[in-house]
Parts: sequence; C-alpha cells; structure tokens
Amino acid sequence: MQNRLTDLRIRILERIARGDPSDATLRELCTAIEAMVAGSIVGVTMLDRASRTFDAAIFPSIPRSFADNLRGAVVAERPGTCALAVYQGATVTCDDIANDPRFQQGWKQLSLAHGIAAIQSRPLCASDGPTLGTLVIGFRAPHTLDVAEEEAVAAGVELAAIALMRHRTELQHELLIGELQHRTRNLFSAIGAVVYSTLKAHPGLKDFRKVFDGRLAALSRAHSLAVQASDMDLRGLLTDILAPYSIDHLIEMGGPRLTLASDATVAFSLAIHELATNATKYGALSDTDGRLDIAWDVMRDTEGGNVFELTWVESGGPRVAEPEVSGFGRIAIERSLANTVDGAVSLEFRPAGLVCTIRAPLSARLGNLTN
Repeated sequence: MQNRLTDLRIRILERIARGDPSDATLRELCTAIEAMVAGSIVGVTMLDRASRTFDAAIFPSIPRSFADNLRGAVVAERPGTCALAVYQGATVTCDDIANDPRFQQGWKQLSLAHGIAAIQSRPLCASDGPTLGTLVIGFRAPHTLDVAEEEAVAAGVELAAIALMRHRTELQHELLIGELQHRTRNLFSAIGAVVYSTLKAHPGLKDFRKVFDGRLAALSRAHSLAVQASDMDLRGLLTDILAPYSIDHLIEMGGPRLTLASDATVAFSLAIHELATNATKYGALSDTDGRLDIAWDVMRDTEGGNVFELTWVESGGPRVAEPEVSGFGRIAIERSLANTVDGAVSLEFRPAGLVCTIRAPLSARLGNLTN
C-alpha cells in the first residue's frame, strides 16, 4: 500500500505542477482511491468561492447525472452529507442513507438510484482556511475502513485539496486577466466620453483644458482606487470615483457612515467604476440632463440578520433597453462582490434608466457602521 500511495502522490502532484486540467487530475485521483478501497465509489465536490453552493462534482465510476444533480446545492440547507460536512467543518458518515432523518428525500433518492446506500463526506480545506469542497466515499452497503483504506482516503483528501487550491488560483488568474483587459478598454472609452462631454459643455479652449484636466485627474484616482487594498469610507469612495462626472450632472447620494474593509473597498471600486463607465457610454451620465441617485442603508432580513443594501438609480438619460447578452463587466461585478462580501447584484433596465441594487450581509468582510 505504501508504494501505491507514494506512486499516486507523485503522479497527482506532477499533474498539478504541469497545470493539467483539474477535472482530469481529480478523475485519476478518484479512480486510484477506488482501486485501493474495495467496492467504493469515490468523488470530489467543488464549492463556489463563497463556500455557499456546490459548483461542480466529479464521480468517474457512476453516471454523470449524479454529479449534475449536486450542482447548485446550498450548503446552509444541508440536503446531504457533503453540505453537512462543509457546514460542520468535519467528516460526516451515513451508514443507512434510506433511513437517515438528517437529510432531504431528494438527496436520498439520488444516492440510492446511483448505487450508494452508505456514504462518508470529508471537507477539503485550503491551506489558508476556506473550505473548497469534499471528498466522497460511497458504498453499496455499510463499510468500515481498515487501516490501509483509511490511509488511502487521507491521502486522497490531501491531494484533492491541493488540486482544488490550484484550480481556484487558475480561475482567479483568468478573472484578473479578463478584468485587466476589460478595464483597459473601459478606461479608453471613459477618457473618450469625458473628452466629448467636456468639449460639448465647455467649447472654449481655456475652459475645456481646465475642466478636462480636473476630470482626467479624478478619473485617474478612480482607476487607482480599484486596485488599492485599504479601508475607506463608502461616501468618500463614491465621491472620488464619481468626481469626473459631477460637474455637468446632478449626483445625489446618502446613507449611514460605513467604513468598508480593504477587500470590500476594491470590490466596490470595481463595481462603481463599471457602473459609472456604462452610464457615461449608454446611460444617464451620457446626457447633460442625466441624474444619478445613490442611497444605502442597513436593514433586517427575515432571519433577523443585518443586511446592507445600496441602490444606484439613473434617470434623465436616453431610453434604456436590456442588453441581449451579459457583458464581462456585469459578470465581473457580480463575481467580485459575491466572492468578497457574499454580495448579490440585481440590475433592472427600466426605460427611464438603469437601477442597480447591491445587497450583502453586514459582516466584517464588508465593513463597519461608524458614528
């Protein structure tokens, strides 16, 4: 067994080091553990970055329908052993799926239909703490792991966690590269829009240069805020980012004083900068009659928790229609806020103007209310 485990570690770590696709790496790992644990069905589930839902799953020896039906499962609802293992941060064992009162009927039926009557789910954690997913060992009948099998499963947990950490890093790099390319294009678009709107309102060369220089400096600061990681007052952040547009447009904002955490500052900077750029190109900030109202507050949700809500309301600009395809900017906003502060973004393309609502739990990840 020791030689087989050593060989497995070498093969999987070499795959990870080469940057092989994570699906293929995890399939090989699961298949190898199945060969070491007689009669087992082994798989790996993957969580989203907020560790709230399951994004994907890999079970190489049973039909794909099992993994497909796990996608989207919510951890907090604890439908089965994987969600409960993540929720509790500990291994969860179920020797009789059909009659275990802890779990939802749908998950029981799914497992039994795929030949899994007993199961064990072990959380997979990154070196810095967050849970990435679970390693699953299923059986057709109750089974107690012997010493050698336990060692094989423990090695699987270690290697699967490393593979998922690499997978997360690759996804983050892809997102950052996409954001950089998108923001570069947006920056040039924003500069062009500022030139046009400034020239339209201030055709005289002297006035144009004075106003444009101020707007360009403000735009530069707004751009740099999106990559700085430091705590910042929300009102101050909004004022800095929207300064290039406030000369010729009515921009009103109000809400309680909120100091954003450093990561939240970056996420909100990206989101507000994206909204302002789109408003300059297509919305209220593209017209001198345009108006922007921003309000935020903290309220109670149905479970008694504190929830932050910010609304961005455009009016007075050109008629708005919902785009047929979601652009990268919208996806970047949603991912950035979801991953950083567990936030949710809602966009309403009303004819009178865009309405964007951002909601997130009031937590240390978001920031703190101050007097």
